[in-house]
Amino acid sequence: IKAMAKAHMIKLAGIALAANMTPTRVAQQLSNDLYRLICPGLAKQGVEIDTDIEYRVGAFFVLAVNIKSIDWVKLMAVTYSQLENRRELWQKKREVRREAKREARCLQDKASQEKHLCRVKNFHLTRFEIIAQFLAWLHFFHWSFSVSLCKFIYYFFFS
Repeated sequence: IKAMAKAHMIKLAGIALAANMTPTRVAQQLSNDLYRLICPGLAKQGVEIDTDIEYRVGAFFVLAVNIKSIDWVKLMAVTYSQLENRRELWQKKREVRREAKREARCLQDKASQEKHLCRVKNFHLTRFEIIAQFLAWLHFFHWSFSVSLCKFIYYFFFS
């Protein structure tokens, strides 16, 4: 969720700066967009939040986000489908690379470097990717077990 919000902020800030806006206007537009757009985006994933602009002066703003409720079953299902889509995309890219290697044999050094980069990329997960994978695994368990485990972890480790 946090990574999506960061990516959205960066995209909006880039668009605003490309339109020759001042930093103050960028901050105002970004805070307004986040205030309006975060709630519906997270509602699709089962997270209900309240947002409010607490402070906005010049190029600075503070956006308050209060998590009201989390539909854990929906969040696990959405996370599982996102990871499955990502996994399918990786498999397609891997097949394209294999075909390209078969057609044009490259130097062994370059191929070994690419293999190493793929291994590093696939096996060094960020904290958010680990949480997403955990939620996707919980999607396979009965909802009573997985929801209670999610609530326990959320309230004791993330609150």
